[in-house]
Amino acid sequence: MERYNREKTWPFSIILLDINGLKPVNDSFGHDTGDQYLQRISAILQSMFTETGFVARIGGDEFAVVLSGIHADELQSLVRQLRIRCREDKLQPFKINIAIGSASRRNEYEDIWAVVAKAENRLNQNKLLGGNNARNNLILSLRQSLEEKTHETQEHSQRLMKLSVRLGSMLGLTDNQIDELKLLAFMHDIGKIGVADSILEKPTKLTPAEWEEMKRHCEIGYRIALASPELASIAESILSHHERWDGSGYPQGLKGEEIPLLARIISVLDAYDTMTHGRVYRGKISQEAAIAEIKGQRGKQFDPKVVDVFLAMMEKEMLLKKLQKEREKLHKLAKGQDFTSQELLNQSRYVDQIINQIYRLNKVQVLV
Repeated sequence: MERYNREKTWPFSIILLDINGLKPVNDSFGHDTGDQYLQRISAILQSMFTETGFVARIGGDEFAVVLSGIHADELQSLVRQLRIRCREDKLQPFKINIAIGSASRRNEYEDIWAVVAKAENRLNQNKLLGGNNARNNLILSLRQSLEEKTHETQEHSQRLMKLSVRLGSMLGLTDNQIDELKLLAFMHDIGKIGVADSILEKPTKLTPAEWEEMKRHCEIGYRIALASPELASIAESILSHHERWDGSGYPQGLKGEEIPLLARIISVLDAYDTMTHGRVYRGKISQEAAIAEIKGQRGKQFDPKVVDVFLAMMEKEMLLKKLQKEREKLHKLAKGQDFTSQELLNQSRYVDQIINQIYRLNKVQVLV
């Protein structure tokens, strides 16, 4: 690695892998089976990267792939291909389960070890929401404390993470950004563990003093995140997830693109899920009403680009439900009537129209 530093090698990228579950495999099936597990992963890595870099086992359950001549965009494509290859490996008695962290050198002067540290942090983030380790247990413990103190449920977090993956993909985020967005969905309100129960559970409007206390949860969450290396990269987004596009939010009054992108995304998703599932202080509303509210806050509370892609995503979801319903109706008509009937022909055209609408929405993507 020092040679890459001395020679100012650029482009340069690195992939770090951690094999989830190796110890249970060794304990349950024996070390021979564990060795075969490692060999399967090693074979995939060698087949993919021998010509573009080199593969090294750097620990009992860890591998590194060093890639000279690979830019950040190429790296993201390779990481996706690696995940697919591991998913497609069907050998028994268990599937390959890995955590991945990757990073690229921004220029020839960036220190190589800073790039490695960045990849390590992303690897740890990838492991936080899965697996069984001390760091993960700490995060889950914090999250459990939040759930016990507030009405923010595990189901709310899971819904937000699923929405985050879908919206992040449509926005053209990298895999690393989507991992951070998922983590933000899970931990954005962690600062509420430092807010008094009487305020969190109050079903009526907060007094001005209580509201000032409630707003402190962004800064408390920011400090908690900064204290953990695995959460540090989302600390600014935790601090900023109640900022507004028009600058009237808190705690810093940031405006427009001054607000971190991930905070802009999670604010839309959190608002939508809160409206459609309700809170102790607010009843739930219909999906249509929630979407209308999000649309009405475009350019005010929310980033217009994020809202546009969110609306396209939700429209596609509703169209898919509609398509299923109309296809079922078409099948019933086909069974009960002649195929040349006008009613059947009209229904078939209607189904085609819905498919075309979905096809157009699939092309909606905003790179930010």
